[in-house]
Amino acid sequence: MAMAAVELRGLSKRYPSGLLALEPLDLDIEAGAFVAVVGSSGAGKSTLIRLINGLESATSGTVTVDGVGLRAGTLRRIRSGVGMVFQQFNLVGRLSVITNVLTGRLAQRSTLGSLFHLFRQQDLEIAHAALARVGLVDKAWERADRLSGGQQQRVGTARALAQQPRLILADEPVASLDPVTAIEIMELLQDINRRDGITLVVSLHQVDLVRRYAGRVLGLNAGRLVYDGPATGLTEGVLRDIYQRPSRVNSGVEATRGAPLSDA
Repeated sequence: MAMAAVELRGLSKRYPSGLLALEPLDLDIEAGAFVAVVGSSGAGKSTLIRLINGLESATSGTVTVDGVGLRAGTLRRIRSGVGMVFQQFNLVGRLSVITNVLTGRLAQRSTLGSLFHLFRQQDLEIAHAALARVGLVDKAWERADRLSGGQQQRVGTARALAQQPRLILADEPVASLDPVTAIEIMELLQDINRRDGITLVVSLHQVDLVRRYAGRVLGLNAGRLVYDGPATGLTEGVLRDIYQRPSRVNSGVEATRGAPLSDA
């Protein structure tokens, strides 16, 4: 059996307001998997992804990435091997495309080098290769804010690739894109997963894209894992369990691995 790329044990998140964004969760994600996280707005999708990368601090439980426990002393090490792709791209618009991609190399530089954005020739070669992978070499020296939304998301993906990560976390990467461009980005992510063997955890709203690209689906409802299984198991009943209002969720139902939940 392949070593789990991500191991979550008793992981939960409660915000100061009292909102329980994620109930205690035990979960393994195997290396090389393509996992989609689905659920309505506020279900806990973004919280889960941000907890894995340490962008949010857990209320309880542990996160382990490739055998390394997430804590203050290991945060930089883990983040250096985890790429992030964001819904709103998170690019610096006034900087060139190549400079935005090069920021994916900052974790590999010294503190002084990171502070002054000092990059080596090797970093430039890696950044150019990442841009070639997403088909944007010809845009390398353009300002990032002059690109279309789809092109900016490609730059964000190239920045993640420049880290040479073992894991990519994508938080609603196609939510702000038109349907055709969304498919292009999903095809790109699928190619990265298949050709490079990089583990992908992607939060999505579009069920059709989940069924088309994901191998495994995690369904969240009000912070609870209510489905864990293949995309082929997303029946109408399972989708009701995932998307129905929290007050209607049967508190006695547990997530089922590899099989759809009951329609009850």
